[in-house]
Amino acid sequence: MPLKQRGGRREERSLMTLEEERQLLSEAEQDALNGKILICKHIKTRIEEKLGRKVSDDYVWDLFRRH
Repeated sequence: MPLKQRGGRREERSLMTLEEERQLLSEAEQDALNGKILICKHIKTRIEEKLGRKVSDDYVWDLFRRH
């Protein structure tokens, strides 16, 4: 019996689904297209407001890397 492969993104432990992440980044993209300057801190604040909890800077950079 093969061992279960580990690694990668596991939905059961994710803070947001991939679709929720896409939606959040799509909204941020619209802001950027409308002339707003976005930085990581702004995206992090949006994520924290959506989740109702603090997230690490690494979480935000991992989100960027995923998408």
